[in-house]
Amino acid sequence: MSAVPIYKPQVETRPQLRVVPGTGPTVATQIVRSVLTFTLVALFVFGMSSLAGHVMVEKARREGIRAKQRLGSATTAQSVLAKQIEALSNDSDLEAWALRNGFVAPDGQFKPSLKNVVVASR
Repeated sequence: MSAVPIYKPQVETRPQLRVVPGTGPTVATQIVRSVLTFTLVALFVFGMSSLAGHVMVEKARREGIRAKQRLGSATTAQSVLAKQIEALSNDSDLEAWALRNGFVAPDGQFKPSLKNVVVASR
């Protein structure tokens, strides 16, 4: 048997990276960064909540104005209706209307019917 030579593939090797030691952020820098972040978030939340509060107050004020306008128009309509009811419930006007339309009061005099009315009996 003959020996077959083994060929190794050529692999390009990369140079090893050199890590250069550096200095990380100090504790004071981390604290200042955290405080600054908290302050910015707190100011943003305060601003948004103030804006939302002002919007709600303005909405309530406008609803109050609209309610006063509705009250005024309802009062006007009520007074007109009260005058109409008073005019309709006047006794002399009611009697005149009844006479014009052929109504007779039950306690008044009855006119005998001109027709001969026959009532069935046993």
